[in-house]
Amino acid sequence: MGSAVLTGWESVGLPLDEAWIVSLQQKLSETDWEPWLTHPASIFRVPHHIRDDDAKLYDPKVVSLGPYHRDVDRLLPMNRLKWHSLKKFLGRSTCYALVDYLRLIKASERRARAAYADDLASISSNDFVQMMLLDGCFVVETILLWKIGVGCRLEAVQNPIASMSWSLPVVARDMLMLENQIPFFLLHLLFDYAFPRQLDFAKCAAEFFAAFADMELELPPEGARKGSFCHLLHLFHSCINPRKDAGEAKSRTKLFSRANKPRTTRVKSIPSATRLSTSGVKFTRKRTRNMLDITFHNGKMQIPQLAVNGHFDTLFRNLIAFEQGYKCVSRYVTSYASLMDCIIDTPEDVTLLQKGEIIVNGLGDNQEVAALFNKLCSGAAIDDGNGDLASVFEEANRHYKRKYNQCMSILRRDYFGNPWSVIALMAAILLFGLTSTQTVYTVLAYVRPPK
Repeated sequence: MGSAVLTGWESVGLPLDEAWIVSLQQKLSETDWEPWLTHPASIFRVPHHIRDDDAKLYDPKVVSLGPYHRDVDRLLPMNRLKWHSLKKFLGRSTCYALVDYLRLIKASERRARAAYADDLASISSNDFVQMMLLDGCFVVETILLWKIGVGCRLEAVQNPIASMSWSLPVVARDMLMLENQIPFFLLHLLFDYAFPRQLDFAKCAAEFFAAFADMELELPPEGARKGSFCHLLHLFHSCINPRKDAGEAKSRTKLFSRANKPRTTRVKSIPSATRLSTSGVKFTRKRTRNMLDITFHNGKMQIPQLAVNGHFDTLFRNLIAFEQGYKCVSRYVTSYASLMDCIIDTPEDVTLLQKGEIIVNGLGDNQEVAALFNKLCSGAAIDDGNGDLASVFEEANRHYKRKYNQCMSILRRDYFGNPWSVIALMAAILLFGLTSTQTVYTVLAYVRPPK
């Protein structure tokens, strides 16, 4: 005879272990609800389908920050400088000692661990707190070295990092690697404890990265900054398009709701710059601090100036990887890279954009610049159908596909592509004109013979 199945009401009277109930109630009372628990992890490893294209673009060169590269042998020598930075940092404040900063980070350990996508259970609490303090103080001191060193040459010279002229730009590059991030709130806490109400850490960091990336960065409005950055790479991402991020930072609830919206991958394309040029499109520099503010109007594409240097590829690849894995940000860098990939196919396209003061080639070889843009979106899902640049794609294609512009494009390509074609065409027109004139006079002479 089978056992009877109890319904919910029939099972109400079943005896339960009182000690077990008490332990469950205790766990519930100890559970604190924190807003950050609803946010997806913002520091994660670059997906293999993106990383495999060129892994070295996502690996730090000289310093590890955070847990993902902490045991890489070639990065361990920088640990000595981390201890030097910690000692320097502790000496800046007479109000707080080492134990105060350890308690500060210990109190935020759960939140800091939640920022990482990987399971960090293998790292003990003490090791994690020490890592966050060492790495955090190193980041803060590096930015301060640049900020204070501008006006204090002596302090800059006395810092071991500054003693190696090549190192600071490379360290700045490593600080913007996606896998090399520290939660921004921890950096902000450390900075505020050392410099209460003296300096704006977000502003100092933005100025620091702008100098080494050779880009103009603009922070979102001050009211939208607090709590809006996940880490330094996110801060840089926000500075590229400050007006967009200012609106998104108003509501974390809005950001989280967007994480559940499906991404579209309706890829659009437009002809290259040289092909667009033959249809009458003019490329000009747009003077704005927002590098993504690209417009197309009346046959003119305006693009903010972009310096392509040795760190450009690494920086943009990490920004794109961040957009691909963190759904709470817009993919406007990916859309920008997709547009530039379309209009730059050959060295001739780069030359055309250089003439319009849009591209500043710091690499020297236009072929290298073209190849860089052609690989920038490798492995990335592109949703420019919904992106900020959708109207640019649509307007450029509409202009190019007009029959008059297509005819002009064929004429420019086939007849005005080189001076000999132009000379031959002009000669043919002149010959046709002379022949027509002679024919007219012959007909007139026949119709109206001279008296």
